[in-house]
Amino acid sequence: RGTTPLFPNLNGQKPEYLMVQLKAFRDGKRTDPTMAPMAIALSEQDIADQATFYGVLKYKDPSTGGSVSRSRLS
Repeated sequence: RGTTPLFPNLNGQKPEYLMVQLKAFRDGKRTDPTMAPMAIALSEQDIADQATFYGVLKYKDPSTGGSVSRSRLS
């Protein structure tokens, strides 16, 4: 969970997954009134950079607040 239940926690998410989702928002294949306007201007490099950034952050378990690797969750 992100900062509110409305926003997902991207920390530790697989970069490949994030890239697919950001491209889908940018290209109009996925719509959301918040994400679409932000993603439309992203270049391929912007998307790769953001996916890498969030991919290396530690996931914080909302129930405990502790950091865990997402790979341990699957």
